[in-house]
Amino acid sequence: MESKPNNLKSEIFNNLNQVFIQNKSLALLFFSTIGFFWAMELVFLLSPLFMKNLGATIFEIGLVYSISGLGTAFLAIPGGLLSDKIGQKVVIIISLILCAISSFLFTLSNTWMILIPLMLIFRSSQSLNLPARNTFISNNTDNKNRAGIFGIMELGFPIGGALGPLLGGLLIDIMGWNFTFYMVTAVSLLSIVPIYFLQEPKNNSKLIIDTKKNNIQVLRSSFLFFGISLMIATSFGVVEPLLPLYLTQTFGTSPTNVGIFFSITYLAFLTQLFAGSIADKFGKRKILLLSSIILSPLFLFASMAESYLQLMIIFSLLYLSWSATMPSSMALLIEKIPENSRGLALGIRLTGVRLGYTIGPLLGSYMWSSYDPSFSFLLSSLISISVIPLILLINDNPSK
Repeated sequence: MESKPNNLKSEIFNNLNQVFIQNKSLALLFFSTIGFFWAMELVFLLSPLFMKNLGATIFEIGLVYSISGLGTAFLAIPGGLLSDKIGQKVVIIISLILCAISSFLFTLSNTWMILIPLMLIFRSSQSLNLPARNTFISNNTDNKNRAGIFGIMELGFPIGGALGPLLGGLLIDIMGWNFTFYMVTAVSLLSIVPIYFLQEPKNNSKLIIDTKKNNIQVLRSSFLFFGISLMIATSFGVVEPLLPLYLTQTFGTSPTNVGIFFSITYLAFLTQLFAGSIADKFGKRKILLLSSIILSPLFLFASMAESYLQLMIIFSLLYLSWSATMPSSMALLIEKIPENSRGLALGIRLTGVRLGYTIGPLLGSYMWSSYDPSFSFLLSSLISISVIPLILLINDNPSK
């Protein structure tokens, strides 16, 4: 009984060695990921406050999020196909350029309506980046440790995500919004540098998809994980975009304290370092199921939070649970997808996430405007339950 923890430690160490020592391209991608998410989260989570400054109502803020989310949802599948066809390196560079351009254009905004196309471009950078990035990771791993490698590579998100809101809130309070947008532009462009030195395996892209057997397997598996991602993302999309306004109106917090809230809660995503390796060892579907079951009661507790600190603790646990689902979900999907179709499959999965963040803000803003802000958490609790039957449909055995 004592061997499992030791083996787990050894497995985590071996995965870290593979990412940062053996495979320099994975290390370069990891550092670029930190830069990309740092740039995104400098302003994205705080952007409702910017929209409010431009005169947007609660419903209009939800509308901006939903319209831009819908647009990026439609780009996720083409983004995945593009990474299969022209290579992940090129697509990632394009995504970083889009992030830089759109963030610069935010400085020219004088009405909330102009933010609809700009937010669409800004968020589209993720729709291109993530399928290409995850395809590159999957093509540099194998089934036995793929969830563990994904868990390590996903650490770029919480590191960048923790740095971004904290620094963004401080910069907004001290230097103003425009200076913060310039920072996003600069960090996005600097994140291109490590990608320039990335080396793709010669046989991992530009292949033709088998339109018979492969497509049936790709579509069947992809749309199952599309549904899982849709439900989880919708449950978070109902509350997360409006959370900065909830914190300021309910607890009287400043932009700096809103940034601190997200920086601290996003640290929970660091648990992916362990979640991926634990999933490889004890079963990916089992970890995915257990992590998802916890979401519903946590959203329920969030509706009852009576202080800034209580809500921070609850959201830390929510993000911890969500983060534990990510390595398992991507590894389970990739196991069932041929190498030349992985960009497409990951694009379909990402479409579910994007649609969740399209539907969610509309539902959340409606609940806020028509009833009470705390009702949004109750709706999230109900939505998150629906993911359980979908997870039970997953076959935990890799396809041959």
